[in-house]
Amino acid sequence: MSEQPRILLIDDDELDREQVRRLLDDNCDVVEAATAQAGIDALDQAGFDCVLLDYRLPDSTGLDLLPRLVEQNIPVVLLTGQGNASVAVQALKLGAMDYLSKDDLAADALRSSIGNVLERSELQRKLRLKQQELEQFVAVASHDLQSPLRTMSMLCEHLVDRRGDHLDAEALRTMQAIIRDTKRMHALVSSLLEYSRLGRSDLPPTEVDLNDVML
Repeated sequence: MSEQPRILLIDDDELDREQVRRLLDDNCDVVEAATAQAGIDALDQAGFDCVLLDYRLPDSTGLDLLPRLVEQNIPVVLLTGQGNASVAVQALKLGAMDYLSKDDLAADALRSSIGNVLERSELQRKLRLKQQELEQFVAVASHDLQSPLRTMSMLCEHLVDRRGDHLDAEALRTMQAIIRDTKRMHALVSSLLEYSRLGRSDLPPTEVDLNDVML
């Protein structure tokens, strides 16, 4: 990210866009779009550090456009003149990082909001990279651990099948214990690998009773 954040302002009201530019002064490189489609076209042509998204647009609503922006890992601040708390809740649920009302918009609040979401976005980016590195490490480690376990189990099974009649009771029990424990270890490594991948699963959100969680 450059020292001067590149901001995409999607708002159909020219006066509101002018106010945002004035509040941000020269602290940000602001690109304007008056419609949702114009905003999408702008995103396809250049990279942005943050999107300031108006709630009401002539061809869509900010809430309708929000998921598409979130999919591209672009931090979004929703702007609205309504000041409706339900809109704020919906926006945050859909992935907006902040919500500001145009009615009491001020330079400090706007700059602080942009700074905060950019910082959070950078932390999330680093977290995703660390998660990818961890998954790659776990995959390699899992393969390296499972391979000798499979070999050991197969050799012991082969020995029992071919030479089991020539083994005394203690040796046979030892072979069977090795087979059992290597298979158990193999299953454990596989389970750990699956557990490491849970963070990538698309789990549907569900309502949770916090009284049960706190018990």
